[in-house]
Amino acid sequence: MANTYTKAAFTLTVTIEEAAMLRAAEQAVDILDSNGDDADLALGYDSLGTRFHSLFPPKGASRFENFLALFDDWIFPYLDCRIDITEPDDAGNCRATFWGDQFGIEPVAGLIRIVCKSALPCGFAWISDCDRMRPGEFGGGCVLITEAGLTFHSTQNILDRAAR
Repeated sequence: MANTYTKAAFTLTVTIEEAAMLRAAEQAVDILDSNGDDADLALGYDSLGTRFHSLFPPKGASRFENFLALFDDWIFPYLDCRIDITEPDDAGNCRATFWGDQFGIEPVAGLIRIVCKSALPCGFAWISDCDRMRPGEFGGGCVLITEAGLTFHSTQNILDRAAR
């Protein structure tokens, strides 16, 4: 048996409001993790505030469907990373550091695209790591995040293009 990990760590400069919305997204994940009924989840959604509602408009009985669209698995909606946010600097910006060793590449990239408009365009790299020395178990890639969408590149695709 082998264990495979997707690891990433990077920092973005974001506005105070964007930092607050990153925190609200973490709260939303915690609310959804409670497995409450739709009425309880709707109350949790309401508690996240009007800015969160404008980014993820209410949809569905629980009101979270637009937020849940970030995730492949609505049963287990996790960012699979930690987000550490500094206090604002003199210009009113914060540093948001995203890190983890089971990193949710697509949900985090989607969240950044919606929430962190001031940081766009941006991107981050990740690695795929394995605790066994097996061919094909190591690699990674990067994602470019723009207002228009997400563009993913794997190290294998980069290697294939470079070899042509």
